[in-house]
Amino acid sequence: MVIERLNSSYSDTLLSNEHASLQEDIVHLDLSCTSNNSLSFDDRIDVFKSLTQSLLFQRTAILSDDIEFWFPECAPSYKRDIKLAVSKEKIDASLECVIAEFMEA
Repeated sequence: MVIERLNSSYSDTLLSNEHASLQEDIVHLDLSCTSNNSLSFDDRIDVFKSLTQSLLFQRTAILSDDIEFWFPECAPSYKRDIKLAVSKEKIDASLECVIAEFMEA
């Protein structure tokens, strides 16, 4: 019972402190400036290849949406509702070829 009282007595304070710190972060965030921190095509290739080797994609398939997110230049002019699974072996062999196939479609 004592633990419950301690937890309940501190929960409002912790939430209040968290909310206050988030508000401070939002106040100091400049949303008007545009960031030029975009990655080059080659850098995106390297990052995507390293992501496919990570735990993120260990149990999930790599979908066409994942590729279109990282490489918007290969996204079709109309959005398909079909999500195609892309084999990891194909991406490991040549991600550039996979992107080229998407651009041709």
